[in-house]
Amino acid sequence: MKIYSHCSKQPGCFHLSKRYFSRIKPIKDLEENILNMSQYQKATEFFENKDYKKASLYYRAVLHKKNLPYKEYHWKGIEHDWTESYKSNIFLCKLYDKTAYSYLYSDRRDANDLFRFCLNLFNKDISFPLIVKYNLAQMILKDTVQPEKNFTALKNDEDLTKEQRAIAKNNLAIILLRKYNEFLVKVKGDRSIIPEKYVHEYDQVLPFFKEAIKGFETSQERTEEETEILNTLLNVTSIGPEDFYDHPDKAKFYDILNHPLSGISLTNICEQIMIDKLWMEKKHTTFWFMVGLKYHEKHETFLLAKHLSLLALYYNSQQNPTVSEKLLLRALQIVEGRKDIHESFTKKILGTVLMGDPERKSEADKYISEALQIENQIVPWAGLLSRMNIPFV
Repeated sequence: MKIYSHCSKQPGCFHLSKRYFSRIKPIKDLEENILNMSQYQKATEFFENKDYKKASLYYRAVLHKKNLPYKEYHWKGIEHDWTESYKSNIFLCKLYDKTAYSYLYSDRRDANDLFRFCLNLFNKDISFPLIVKYNLAQMILKDTVQPEKNFTALKNDEDLTKEQRAIAKNNLAIILLRKYNEFLVKVKGDRSIIPEKYVHEYDQVLPFFKEAIKGFETSQERTEEETEILNTLLNVTSIGPEDFYDHPDKAKFYDILNHPLSGISLTNICEQIMIDKLWMEKKHTTFWFMVGLKYHEKHETFLLAKHLSLLALYYNSQQNPTVSEKLLLRALQIVEGRKDIHESFTKKILGTVLMGDPERKSEADKYISEALQIENQIVPWAGLLSRMNIPFV
């Protein structure tokens, strides 16, 4: 299916019959009715608390009670298009978007089917978030070829906004990085025998992250001085901004980033640095971790704990477990009780750091055990999704 194909009576396009819609109230009545449903209210509560497994069950109950399709066999072979009022209705699109997003964290095949259905259902002007998530669903179903092609097309699509193209660049970088890392595991870490194709793709990862941040930051109005700083900071020809290291006013570099979507790409840069810490100059490593830390502290983002954990991992690699532990305990204060990938990540690293002290082995084992318990309760691909920019309708 082409990423831009929508309902046009072509193969792979699903349609709903008039008879099917004869059982459904007019869109306004339907919307008001759904908003007042206890299942919808519970689904919203679970969704906002990031309990996507329960959210998916309640969203599905809402769709079922209103005779709206939520499984592939509900719409296969149906002959008529949705009416225009349904195709362009934002509320209905959001309902499906959140339902399918919840499936991403519970049933990836259902997520894939539902996003595919939604792409054929809703008008193109509200479907970009659905396109992104449909490709993510394909990725976690182990199909990386088509998502790579689609995100490449999206990042070059001039009809999209700067912000949307930036989202595509971040996600494409993650796909390329994932391919490289998987191959690195196959060759047991021997970079010298990695094929040229993978090396070339890997070399694009950091530039794509930088271009993504630049796209986010320049999607809002900037002064001439701010634009110049951004160009220096996000120069794709170097690892770090060489002009920064001797700059008399370094605070300008730290404070320049303020777009709410820049943080994911910033932390992705630091995670990549951890892979390359053996060859990357310390000044670059320090710079990117500091920029990311100041950004996440300033904006109080949900990624602050992950950023602190990565920084702790770096300090531990530099034989400084004391600072590493302090950072991890701070991160743990943020994520304790969330039962998500970030709490698991923090506890696993804390356990690993403490394991270096034989007298604290039991404490280390406790944290690692708790991390594994959380991992067993969440989908294996939660870590991958946490690195993606995932827009909502």
